[in-house]
Amino acid sequence: EKEEIVAASKVTSQDREVVHDLRFLAPEKAGRYKYELNVMSDCYMGLDEGAEIVINVKPATKVPEYKPHEADLELENEPTLFEQVMAGHLEDSDSEDEDEAEDEGEGDEDEGDANGEAANGSAHAAEEGVPTE
Repeated sequence: EKEEIVAASKVTSQDREVVHDLRFLAPEKAGRYKYELNVMSDCYMGLDEGAEIVINVKPATKVPEYKPHEADLELENEPTLFEQVMAGHLEDSDSEDEDEAEDEGEGDEDEGDANGEAANGSAHAAEEGVPTE
């Protein structure tokens, strides 16, 4: 028998009794399979519990055919979450480039010339005590 972790799940409920679904893929071959279920506490030593569970896997021919709902079929034409995020990211990066270009152009008129004087002369006049307009 091969030992491996088939599924793991963290339960954060602090209720005294909790019902929790643990989903995993069934083995490919039909038959009876034994699993060991371990429930472990990350807070208390000695609280861990284990139980053996048996699962009967049916052959694929006896499992009913999956038929998606019509509304679910329509979702196939919608963009995935990843596609939506990437589309939004591309739009944001275009607008950021435009914002940077505008920011660079705005600062030119307020900056001083090579001598450090302001373009409108108000900073130089204020230093000498001359009233500004």
